[in-house]
Amino acid sequence: MEEIIENISEKIVGIIYCESQEMEIIIYGVHQTIVMMLNILFAVISGII
Repeated sequence: MEEIIENISEKIVGIIYCESQEMEIIIYGVHQTIVMMLNILFAVISGII
């Protein structure tokens, strides 16, 4: 499940990266934050189930 989310977020980041390379560092930081938040979210959901 995590692999699917990472693949999707990488594609989104790839699209944004193509649009504006100057934003690369900011986007990378945002991407890392999103992946971390999704991992926490899944951990919480898994804990409930």
